Amino acid sequence: MKLSSIPRACATFLVAMLACAGNLRALDWLDVPAGVRDPVEVQFPGIVIEEVELDDRGGAPIYAIKGMADGVELELEITPDGIIFRAQADGIHLLGGGDDQDHDGMTDDDENRLGCDPLDPD
Repeated sequence: MKLSSIPRACATFLVAMLACAGNLRALDWLDVPAGVRDPVEVQFPGIVIEEVELDDRGGAPIYAIKGMADGVELELEITPDGIIFRAQADGIHLLGGGDDQDHDGMTDDDENRLGCDPLDPD
């Protein structure tokens, strides 16, 4: 293999990896729809948002939100229609705990509620 073909091979590999990753993108909090922002701000008054990602790689889109409220680290997952279906505070599950047969981080109940397969690590 020529030395000049190595960067091309790496670029091709990177493009293929990104295509397989689907659509996972970081967002600014103000770019998130009000129907998602409002329930978070009501349930967790004073929350300071540190990171928001939209994951629409499979099934229904999910907003993953990380922030701080009253010195507590929060991690939330919320649907576009404003349903918070997973919440953790300092690593302790507040909402969304339970069986996870496919070990993908989403409980079987959550997967069933969102129309996903609880046996497929989607």
